[in-house]
Amino acid sequence: MLSRPLLCLLVLGGLLLTARVPDCHGRFTATPAVSFREEYNDNIFMDSTNLQDDVIITLSPGLTLVEQTERLEATLAGRLDLVDYAALDRLDAVDHDYSARTSYEVTPRCLVRAEAAYREDSRPDRDLETTGLILGTTSRERQTYTLGIDLAATELGTGSLTYTHNTVNFRETAASDYTSNSLMPAASIRLDKYLPRTTGETALAATFYDYPGIEIRNLSWTVGFSHELSERRRLAAAIGPRITETRIENIRLTEDNSGWVGRLIYSQWSEYAEVNLSLSQDITSGSDVIAGATEQTALSADGRYHFGEDLWAGLTAAFHRNQSSANALSTGDIDRYTYRLRPRVSWDLSDTLSMDLSYVWVLHDNRDAGQESHRNQVLLRLHWQKSLDD
Repeated sequence: MLSRPLLCLLVLGGLLLTARVPDCHGRFTATPAVSFREEYNDNIFMDSTNLQDDVIITLSPGLTLVEQTERLEATLAGRLDLVDYAALDRLDAVDHDYSARTSYEVTPRCLVRAEAAYREDSRPDRDLETTGLILGTTSRERQTYTLGIDLAATELGTGSLTYTHNTVNFRETAASDYTSNSLMPAASIRLDKYLPRTTGETALAATFYDYPGIEIRNLSWTVGFSHELSERRRLAAAIGPRITETRIENIRLTEDNSGWVGRLIYSQWSEYAEVNLSLSQDITSGSDVIAGATEQTALSADGRYHFGEDLWAGLTAAFHRNQSSANALSTGDIDRYTYRLRPRVSWDLSDTLSMDLSYVWVLHDNRDAGQESHRNQVLLRLHWQKSLDD
């Protein structure tokens, strides 16, 4: 069920989008959409010994409303995922995804923004693409609230301040429920006088995780740059130290842990092809069975080739390492490696209808449990959407 604060934000967002002010010369767009996805999965639970396969059908109707004026942009979006398993019908579910966000240009140099999101999901592989972690089938509710301000102090320098609150609840594994609060000031400056087409960047991030019986405080500072190597190539990098303090209540233990965080991103594109490479390391929330966070290293490569305006093929390769020691970042040891490979083909059948066919191979090496599992997955997706302007 939606929390009262999120309900209020969604209602206010709806009122904002439907309140038509003639003098604002705004543009209102409604985009209904529906997706049909059929997949075969030969290892639903990513188990190392007891493999269970199934055919899964997901129907996803959704609606996005956007209001734009000279200073204001507001978006309200919602989607249902109706998940049906052919054999394992006990896993059938209705997942929810709602969000409301708005930004307002107070002055030409000052922008304020706010966002609220609610997500309820239940698939074991719901976080596989973003974290590499395999979760159980218990339903999870996530709420995210963000407030921020962007400032253009000069023509060369900008600054921002962002606050984010997260609440995560697992219905059957309350031990891994948590809330987090983070504050991140950041700044950037153009360095064209010294290095053409280069921007210097720095950011300070303070994040506080509160799990049942364990508190984690993480502070990091990064310094980096983004550089346009040419008109069709871009490189960005940032690196810096982190200090993490973990407090475990039942054994009255406070543990300090230090390390580094960073990211490296390379992008290249042409008229027909594009390539994106990324490497990152940071602290992130852990699994659904162990309270605490993990140190995550992620490496990904994504390439696409366009055969024309309507047809393209792509290949994605990704690696995630999630590690944590008992009493350092979590209540138990976590040492998991995930490898993922996904070739895909996408075809725009018309201006409103597209088709996507892909194959996904996953290797999950759970070293803290001494188990290794594989999965093969074939997916067919049809997506329809149409924008309706006022």
